[in-house]
Amino acid sequence: MTGVQTCALPICAAAVRQLGTFQKPDLLEVISQAAQDVNLLVSTNALAGLNEYQDPVVIPYLSNLAKRGGMIGDMALDRLAQLDSATALGTARGLLASSQVPDRLYAMRVIGAFGDAFDLAELDKIAKSAPENLSQRNRGFGFMPAINLARAAQSAIASIQSRSK
Repeated sequence: MTGVQTCALPICAAAVRQLGTFQKPDLLEVISQAAQDVNLLVSTNALAGLNEYQDPVVIPYLSNLAKRGGMIGDMALDRLAQLDSATALGTARGLLASSQVPDRLYAMRVIGAFGDAFDLAELDKIAKSAPENLSQRNRGFGFMPAINLARAAQSAIASIQSRSK
């Protein structure tokens, strides 16, 4: 964990995950700090600890992590969307400007689920910025399909439009 020198990483990771099961508000700061650790074993387990909280008191901590983007931030955005769609939507709108493709994909998924007509113009810009050609359609890596931000934006637009009918 951040600032802890004597703890073996697997033990720290397991401990911080377990702390979340107590769901005590006074532990949120420690768990949130661990979720920002550079070691993914620690940070993912800390996020799992935060995900144990059912109380809205965890929302600001998830929101702060989500705003940072990156793998932990994107997973925090997912959980935030389950607890507070309005806060998640605001965070997702901010992540659309990220230079990281995963951040933008997670943002578009949240916007597609909870966004409104306000979001259509920005999504339309993304949809028109990188149109997919036929040679890209089936290219991916292994079993993963090709990632195309334009297609993700079109999907989010379709979700918003289907809800507004």
